[in-house]
Amino acid sequence: MVGLQRYKNEMIVILAIFFALITLMYKQTQHTKYLEEYRSVNDEIVILKEVSALKRIWVDKGVLSRVKVLQKILPQTKGKWIQKGKKLTGTFKDLSPSELNKLLTKLLNTPVQIMHLQIKKQKENYSMEIKCKW
Repeated sequence: MVGLQRYKNEMIVILAIFFALITLMYKQTQHTKYLEEYRSVNDEIVILKEVSALKRIWVDKGVLSRVKVLQKILPQTKGKWIQKGKKLTGTFKDLSPSELNKLLTKLLNTPVQIMHLQIKKQKENYSMEIKCKW
């Protein structure tokens, strides 16, 4: 007992250092959790901004005119377009590589969401099915 009394101050200092280390570790974990939460919230905000920008583009009346131009790229003998509301379905046969490339380039530059795209090669020509919406 007398030996413990002699080292009382040293034990208090060791105990204080121990609690300081524990609080430092707690602070670091809380700071790490905060940064992770902050990053995830910022990522969600960026995604929401992109979605709202895309909605503004898709609601735009100019999209309909772009889709109508898309329908006039190829002659009626190569295939047909069916438009129901904001959905567009196209079926084409006997497309040359240049016609297919022209159609796909125009389609990819149009602000539509491609739901289904199937391209098959038949000898030298191609056939294509596409479904998209805006």
